[in-house]
Amino acid sequence: MLLSDFKDRHIGATAYIIGKGPSLDIIECLREILNRTNNIVMCINESIHQVEKLKLSVPVYVVQQDSELEKDCIPSN
Repeated sequence: MLLSDFKDRHIGATAYIIGKGPSLDIIECLREILNRTNNIVMCINESIHQVEKLKLSVPVYVVQQDSELEKDCIPSN
């Protein structure tokens, strides 16, 4: 998909970007905030695997920035 495919898809939504840093250590504590209506979550690289464990009901996207990771960033869903 291209970035342009997402234009106007989530107007008015709050986007949370989750990377691979220390925030993943407390990701479970963020479940309630991330799962609020009208939010979307964008994961960078392998962070998708920790976010998937939260079983959020909001849209979750993943962007792979590192081509060396190959298929390590593919979501299970």
